[in-house]
Amino acid sequence: MDIRKNLNRQIYFIAAVFFILGYILRFIQVTQIGSFGDSNSQIKRPMAPCDPELPRPGPKIACVLTYTKPQFFICPYEREEDIHVSRWLRREGIWDGMRTGYLKSTLENYPESTLIDIGAHIGYFTVLAATVGNPVVAVEPYDRSVTLIRRSVALNHLNGKVSIITKAISANRTKMNLSQGDSNDLGSIRAIPVNEAKQLDKSESGIEAITIDDLMPFIKSKEVIIKISIEGHECTAMQTAIKIFQEKIVRYIFMEWHVVRDTMFGINPDCPTDMARELVSRLHHLGYTPYEYLPRIKPLAIDRATEWSASGILFQHKNSVQIL
Repeated sequence: MDIRKNLNRQIYFIAAVFFILGYILRFIQVTQIGSFGDSNSQIKRPMAPCDPELPRPGPKIACVLTYTKPQFFICPYEREEDIHVSRWLRREGIWDGMRTGYLKSTLENYPESTLIDIGAHIGYFTVLAATVGNPVVAVEPYDRSVTLIRRSVALNHLNGKVSIITKAISANRTKMNLSQGDSNDLGSIRAIPVNEAKQLDKSESGIEAITIDDLMPFIKSKEVIIKISIEGHECTAMQTAIKIFQEKIVRYIFMEWHVVRDTMFGINPDCPTDMARELVSRLHHLGYTPYEYLPRIKPLAIDRATEWSASGILFQHKNSVQIL
C-alpha cells in the first residue's frame, strides 16, 4: 500500500511539473516575435494605467500591453468593431507576427531610418517602430483611429518620435470620402472619390488627400522604410511617388497585397492588371526584389505579378541589408 501511495505521489508530482513547464513554454512563445501560433486562447492582456491627460478614445476602449519585444501599450478598438487587428491584439497581444518580426529587423538594420506608415489604422506598427527607436510619419485619415494613435503614442511617451498626418494618400491632391468595406472591420476603411461613395459618417465627408511626395517635409532622415496598407489603393498612391525615390534612400517597402490582388480581378477598380504590372516593373527597375513573406518566404517572379497569391509583399532594395 505504501509503495502504491508513493508511486501516486510521484506521478502527481511529475504531472504538475509538466503542467508548469507547458505554461512557461506557452508564455515564452507568445512573447517572442516570430513565434506565433493560431491559438484560440483568451489571454487577458495587462491593462494600461489611467492618465487623465491622455486623449480619450471613448469610455469602452481599454489600452493593452503587447507581447512583442520590446513591449508597448496599444489602444485597440473593441473586438466586435475591428475583428482582425484589434481582436488579435486583445487576444494574443500581437498582430501579423511575420510582418512584425521582419519590420522590426529592418528598423534595427537602419536605426536612423524613418518609417512611413501609410494606412496606420490604430498605429500598431507606428508605435512598434517608435518604441524600437525610429522616427515615424503615420498617415491615417479616419478620425477615430487617429485618436487611438495619439493615445497610444502619449501612453508610451513617444510624442517626439511620431508625426501624425490626418489625411488620405492618393495619386493627387483632392477631396475624398471614407468608406468601410466590412461592417465589423474598421481596418477595411478606404478613401474613395466623393462622387463614388457615401461618407462613412458626417464628420468624415471631404477628407483631404495628398500624395506620398507631399510627406517629404516631415521626413528628416535620409533613409526610409515604407509600410503601405490602404485597401487596394496602393497602385494609384505609388504612381506619383517620385521625389521620395530621388531624394531619399527607400530601403524596404512592406505592401499589403491581397486587396491589390483582388482589385486586379475586378472587385474594385483601384488597381487594374496593367497598373499592377506597371507598379511592379517600376519598382524592379528602381532596384527592388519582391518577396512573399506570408505564409512562407520566397522571392517572386516579376513577370508573374498578376499571379502572386501572397497577402503581403516585401520589396527589398538591392543595396539594403538582406533580411530574407
